[in-house]
Formats: sequence, structure tokens, C-alpha cells
Amino acid sequence: MNLSKVLLFYKKTSYDHYFLAGKKRSSTLKKLFAPHELKGFLDTHQSHYTTLTRVQETLRRLGIRYECFCRGKAFDPSGFGLIITVGGDGTFMEAARALKGQFVLGVNSNPYWSVGRFCAGTAHNFSGLLARWIAGRSRVLVLERMQIELQKKKYPAL
Repeated sequence: MNLSKVLLFYKKTSYDHYFLAGKKRSSTLKKLFAPHELKGFLDTHQSHYTTLTRVQETLRRLGIRYECFCRGKAFDPSGFGLIITVGGDGTFMEAARALKGQFVLGVNSNPYWSVGRFCAGTAHNFSGLLARWIAGRSRVLVLERMQIELQKKKYPAL
């Protein structure tokens, strides 16, 4: 297990995209939602960033070097021994498509809202999960990937 360099791969929340992106657009969007719906977006946003902060604090406390990368752009996973995703299955799968032999540890940033079937971690169990990983006491689940070829173009699939 190579923990000399870890990539922390995370998502931006819907609240980031829709309500914090631009004042004019966000004020228009806010009018479309009932107050309890807006509260749901904000609660999910806060849960996500609380989880991201806890993961970062754990890595710092253990002296593990890491780099952060927000999903949505191509990235080069070479040089990283472990990829930690913070989000849900979409974040996990986006990171996994680019990997070439690295391990990925998924952390579901809001298990009450987000589907995280590939995510073993949460804000509450991440520290213990990582400690088991470091000690070599974690079970590794191998997910096979496929490649689809259509009209001489190749597309990766998980």
C-alpha cells in the first residue's frame, strides 16, 4: 500500500453549482424552490463539506501527503498510490475511469441523500477505515472494467 501520495478527489455540490455560482442566476433559482427544498440543498451542501473537512483532518493528523482535485476535468492519477473520493457513486466512478492499478476508497459525503454503493466510508467511519487500510486489514473488492468499442472509438466503462 503506497500512501506516500494520496489524491483526494471530490465533487462540488448542487448548492455550489446552482446557488453560489452567480448572484443573478441563484436569486432566480431560489424563487423556484420552496423553503424546505432550499434547506435540503443547503443541508446536503453542509454535510458534504463537513465530510471533506473530516477526511482532510484525518489525513493531516496521520501525516499523509495529499492533493485535492475537484471532479469534472481530466486528471492524471499516476504517482498516486491511493485515490480517496468524497461524494457518492458518481464521484467514485468518475475517478475510477482514469485509474491504472491504483486503489480507490470511496467516502459517501451524505449517506442520507446520496447513493454510495461503492463507498465504504462516511464522515463517521473514515478514520477507522483508513487505519485498517494502513494496517493491511481491509478487504479489497476488485471491480472489473470494460471497454466498449463503437465505430473504432474506445470508451471505458466500469
